[in-house]
Amino acid sequence: RRQMILRSSIKELDEQHMRDALTGLYNRYAQERYVHRFIESGSFTVIMIDMDGLKVINDTYGHDVGDAVLKKISDICKTVLRNNDLFARYGGEEFVLVFPDKNMEETHVIVSELRETINRSSLDYAGKTVSVHVSIGISTYPETAKTPETILNRADAAMYFAKQNGKNRIVRDSDEVLAYFRKMSKGTE
Repeated sequence: RRQMILRSSIKELDEQHMRDALTGLYNRYAQERYVHRFIESGSFTVIMIDMDGLKVINDTYGHDVGDAVLKKISDICKTVLRNNDLFARYGGEEFVLVFPDKNMEETHVIVSELRETINRSSLDYAGKTVSVHVSIGISTYPETAKTPETILNRADAAMYFAKQNGKNRIVRDSDEVLAYFRKMSKGTE
């Protein structure tokens, strides 16, 4: 009986270790652990989502409102998930979605609808409406990322490209995005 209780407690602790306390989503540790199952499946797409303006929301309304906005974004994103997809809070205001067996076009359609839904949503706080917007980067393996190990970095680069070029937009991973970041990194060396 003690063995069973111990195993149950270990399993519960392991699950808590892999979950984000605020949103209940998988955390970065779990995402990195599970991404290998997608590598084995062949093609997959990684979507990096970054909430625009969280610092301003936190500074203006407080961290409780910022947390509520993060929860709202995660709840909206959950609506597009299938059983075999992965959704995690990557850190801070960043989320990562992984879709197996989706190409760039299919993913772009889903993510466009997702971004529009987020844009239409808002949070009411103390009689004021807090708008919510996101910047999104998409990369696919093997379509744009040539190795599974680089796909997350390429999706992240596409997301930062979106933020640096007006925010509240979707950018697909491309050679242009990669060249832009190579040029930027040479300028800072």
